[in-house]
Parts: sequence; C-alpha cells; structure tokens
Amino acid sequence: MNNILLTCPIRGELTATALASDGLTPTEEAMRIDLLEFLIDKRGYPKSRIDVETVVLKNIGNAGRNSLRADVIVYDVDKSSARAMTPEDRLSHALLIAEVKRDGKHKKSAISHQLVPALILAPSMQTLGIYWDDEDRILYRKVLAGNKIDVEESTVAKLPKWGLSMTGNPITYEQLSSPKNLFKTLTGLADIMRSGGVEDKRLRYVETVKLLLARYTDEKTASDPGHPGDGILDLQIMPDGDPNFRQRVDEVYKRSAARYSKAKTLFTKKNRPLPMRLSNSLYKRFKGFDSQTPKRKRSNKSL
Repeated sequence: MNNILLTCPIRGELTATALASDGLTPTEEAMRIDLLEFLIDKRGYPKSRIDVETVVLKNIGNAGRNSLRADVIVYDVDKSSARAMTPEDRLSHALLIAEVKRDGKHKKSAISHQLVPALILAPSMQTLGIYWDDEDRILYRKVLAGNKIDVEESTVAKLPKWGLSMTGNPITYEQLSSPKNLFKTLTGLADIMRSGGVEDKRLRYVETVKLLLARYTDEKTASDPGHPGDGILDLQIMPDGDPNFRQRVDEVYKRSAARYSKAKTLFTKKNRPLPMRLSNSLYKRFKGFDSQTPKRKRSNKSL
C-alpha cells in the first residue's frame, strides 16, 4: 500500500506522510491532523483561530536559550492578529494549548516539560490544555490549590464545544471520540489490571471483554432517543465523590449480562467483581472513548 501524503485542514497539502517508516504506525503529523479534525469537526472550533507549531514563549531556562512550543494553539482572536504579537502577548490570548505525539513513548516528558509549563504561564485561568497521541487523549485545566495554580486532568470528551465554558457536567454519548489505536487502549486496560495485582492472564482477558460489552450496552442505552437520561453515560465517575457509582456500574453489568446471556463463561458468580479502586482506574482510562466504530448517532434502531 502506498504511504499517502497528508492534507491538513489548517495548512493544506503537506509533504509529510500518514505512516512512519515502519509502514504501520501513524506519524506525529497524522496525529496532529487527527486532533485538528476533532477540534474543527466535533467541537466546532473555527479554523481562523487555530495555529500550528507555534512558539509559546522564548528565552527561558538554560541562560535563555530554550523556548516553549505548542503543536496546536487556539486563540480568542484570529491567528493573523496573534501572529503579529510577541509570544508573551499571544499567550495571553490562548484558549487552548495542545501537545501531540505519535505514541506514548515521550508522554510524561511532553506533559511535564512542555504542556503543563505552558498552561501555568498562560495568564488566563480559563486556558485549557490537551495531550494527544495514538492512545491517550487527555484534557487539562487550571485550578486554584490554596495559593498556587495546579493542573487537573480529565478526558478530552469533557472539552466543550466552541463558545461554551468548561463545566463539571457528565459525559454524554455524543461527546465520545473513537480511539486511534484500539489495541493500545485495550492493552492499557490490561496493564492497569496487572499493576493492580491481577496476575491471572485469563482473568484480565475476561474483565476486559466484560468491560467492553458493558460499555457497549451503556452506549446503546444512552444513544436511544427515548432514554430519559439525555444521553448521559452511566459508566463514568461523577463529580463530588459519586456515592452511587457502584450501584450504576452493577446495573449496567446486569443489563450487559442479560444482553449477552449466551456468553455464560463471562457472567458467572465465580467471576467476582474487581476491587472498587481498580474499577475506578479502568473507567477513568476508558470513559472518553466510543466503543462503537463507526460511530452511530442516536437512533431508534437496535442491534
């Protein structure tokens, strides 16, 4: 298969290819375009406010020889106006700053050395941050922690549509995005279970399948126009402690077991629920992703 050249919705035709030299994994440029399409098509961000590969701040650290860069930045003014400003002035107009990588190999460094410092330096408390690769899509917002500014992590599904403010509203079906690399996402779930003490490979497999089926059941329910929950998903941790979380999870798993009753080896009394803390970690990892590909809009049709 030919490795096609990319077309960016902001910059037009590029000389960069969609796949890396191995012919299998996406390039960083492909992931950047993936994020841009999400912002433009899914959240309605105007192209005129988006700029790519921009210096956020110059002359910092190492005797002033370093700089902070943003893979994608969104302004509250047209980018043509922002480009005429100094980096410091541009940063004061930043609504969103994003760091993009082709995979998670340099995730920690990208977040701690590029994204978070840029967010902290941005004057506005409303400036948001996004980390985006082929597996993780993380949203960051600034919060006050005593007398200092801290950065809080969430799923990118929480990113509001253009013109709306960031709130603590629960995630709905329509806000979900499909993972670029589903295999890596599923491997990440297995890694969470392994680090949580689940050494049995078969048990990790069973719990991953059960989670996928439960999530699919949850999405089918939320996508039904007749559902009274306005598309709100049950498999997510709500704000303020969420005392009813376990009850909602158990109910979704019951519906899933009824829907897939022929899978008797999955839904048995021998398969005891995972510890609550471990379950929370799994739902946090998966909560912003759509398990249905291609994505189905809310309809009366059922499988």
